[in-house]
Amino acid sequence: MIFKLFVCLALAFILIGMAGLYVRRSRDR
Repeated sequence: MIFKLFVCLALAFILIGMAGLYVRRSRDR
């Protein structure tokens, strides 16, 4: 169960990171 929670957290972190990069690129334009 702990491992599953860790994986979910990692996925959420990656999603947030990708979203942040996308927003930065959009604002750059």
